[in-house]
Amino acid sequence: MKRFTWGVVAAWAGVAAAAPAAPVEVSVGLFDGRLPPFVIGDGPTRRGVYPDLLDALSRQTGWRFVARYYPRHRLEALSQQGVLDARMGVAPAWFPPGTLGVYSAPFAESVDLLCFQPGTGRPVRRAEDLAGLAVGGVAGFRYPFLEAAFAAGTVRRDDSVSEAAMLERFAARRFPVMIVKRQALRRWRAESPAHRCDVGAEIGREPVTFRLHPSRAELLPELNRAIRALRQDGTLARIYARYQAD
Repeated sequence: MKRFTWGVVAAWAGVAAAAPAAPVEVSVGLFDGRLPPFVIGDGPTRRGVYPDLLDALSRQTGWRFVARYYPRHRLEALSQQGVLDARMGVAPAWFPPGTLGVYSAPFAESVDLLCFQPGTGRPVRRAEDLAGLAVGGVAGFRYPFLEAAFAAGTVRRDDSVSEAAMLERFAARRFPVMIVKRQALRRWRAESPAHRCDVGAEIGREPVTFRLHPSRAELLPELNRAIRALRQDGTLARIYARYQAD
């Protein structure tokens, strides 16, 4: 009887040992608003560069990436509290010193451009070249080239709730110049011949990364490996080209 009992226990132990481990789950915070070409649409049907990249990273790592969408300020608060494991599509320069997080290898580059109303373009080499103007931006975005001028009041910042909303307001001539991401500008101009602007100076170029909460820093080596693999096999380039975001 004892031999039978121990045999059953051993058999169950073998089954338990062979059971696959649950996949690693990573919650990733994204902005709950219009952010084409990076996030397009609403609800469970959202698509775009970032949802597609999370799918590709899931296949590469075997992890389960769960996108969570929040308003911008709540998104950052939850990220700092560790409620979210990661933020996606961010750069270290966009956050003040002391912000919690460890940054991944870059998976893209963010380029900020000045765009003027048609026929009003001008060269800009210093922030002072925009003195007296209202400059369209996105609430919660940080623009290092102009932060000191905004603080001093020599350049007035006119924020919109999202980049898509800013582009709509620019088309309605609510401000003479805006700061826009290169990919968003390319997509906007391709949507309609009426979407015109005089493209001006590049005023910012930053690596785009994931930012992990320090409590999930152990994920960083595998995440970096997966990003490098997607870059090397062309997956990253294909995702960005799919949405005219390259």
